[in-house]
Amino acid sequence: EAVTGNIQRLPEFTRIAQGLEFKFPRDDRIYNSCMHAARRFKDLKFSQEIWMERGLYRKTQNFQNLSKLKQDELDFKFARSMLSNFVITGAITDAYQLVLSSQSRFIWTYYHLKSLIELCTQLGYNKFVDELKIVIKKSNRYLK
Repeated sequence: EAVTGNIQRLPEFTRIAQGLEFKFPRDDRIYNSCMHAARRFKDLKFSQEIWMERGLYRKTQNFQNLSKLKQDELDFKFARSMLSNFVITGAITDAYQLVLSSQSRFIWTYYHLKSLIELCTQLGYNKFVDELKIVIKKSNRYLK
């Protein structure tokens, strides 16, 4: 009731504004900021929700109007962010599957996969480490 009393004392425009739902235009800056927050608070569920919503964003005209090169650049940046969230939350299998499923699309280097490889090594996921090293070798062919 104390909250209700305080709201009644607010100016009229403030009370009206509080009842509105604002929608922010979606772009990669919003999604990357959300992923950063999810990583900071180790909130895997939130990062997965952002991942799903960004998948819908990719189908919008705004995203489709970008050049294919720009789309790939933004997708890779987002994938790296998702990988980081998986690693920080200990979702090793999800991180591993993300890399394997995107290896034909993105050039994954040791720099990108270092934290995942270290975590896999610490926890004894040696097969994952071997497979990730193969992904890196394949990517290195494209860097020369």
